[in-house]
Amino acid sequence: MWERGIFQNFLRLLEGVTLGVGRDMWRWRPGEDGVFPVKSCYKLLEGLWLVHEDMNRMEEVLFGYLW
Repeated sequence: MWERGIFQNFLRLLEGVTLGVGRDMWRWRPGEDGVFPVKSCYKLLEGLWLVHEDMNRMEEVLFGYLW
């Protein structure tokens, strides 16, 4: 019975998905044209992490070294 819940969640994830006839490929959604520039990844992480104001000084410094 537990599989039913997993299956229903899976079906919800697929709502609105359309299949195309094109070639399958990996795409990086935050980047322009689906390309993965490191800068877009950094900006994404920066936006997700810096929203939290509980970041200590050491974390701020280490995060700055990433770029």
